Amino acid sequence: MVKVLVTGATGYLGGRLCHRLLEEGHVVRAFVRRSSDLSSLPSSHPALELAYGDVTDLSSLIDALHGCDVLFHTAALVEPWIPDPSKFIAVSLNPCFPYFGGKMFCTEYEKSKAVADGIALQAAADGTPIVLLYPGVIYGSGKLTSGNFIAKIVRTVLHFQMTRDAKL
Repeated sequence: MVKVLVTGATGYLGGRLCHRLLEEGHVVRAFVRRSSDLSSLPSSHPALELAYGDVTDLSSLIDALHGCDVLFHTAALVEPWIPDPSKFIAVSLNPCFPYFGGKMFCTEYEKSKAVADGIALQAAADGTPIVLLYPGVIYGSGKLTSGNFIAKIVRTVLHFQMTRDAKL
């Protein structure tokens, strides 16, 4: 039986992944913060474990990884607008896209993802099996997260349009 650690387990992607892994018979250790809303996780499932910590705290992450065979790192700070970019891992990538003559077109979030990719690719070069996934906006049923503001707008517009059409 494979034991899997999922960071970002209370987010949209991580939560869906936890449910699917449990359905497939895996033991899932959900890495969550103490302040996380756990309502989307199947807390009564016997193969679900909770590990409390934060991805910015290396020791809590290492503790959570103990005994796991696979790590799915789905944690991300996803917000439509972050006025304080210090919440992201601040790095100096200059420039992110040299094809634009050195002009920066990267947010702090994109910079942090580029650094994480570099670390993952180095681990892959050293023999660790790595899969990098770059989802765009993720749509689907379930709770709307704070970062999925486009889905909120679409749902509002469609509801308004359907209500208006029903009255005609």
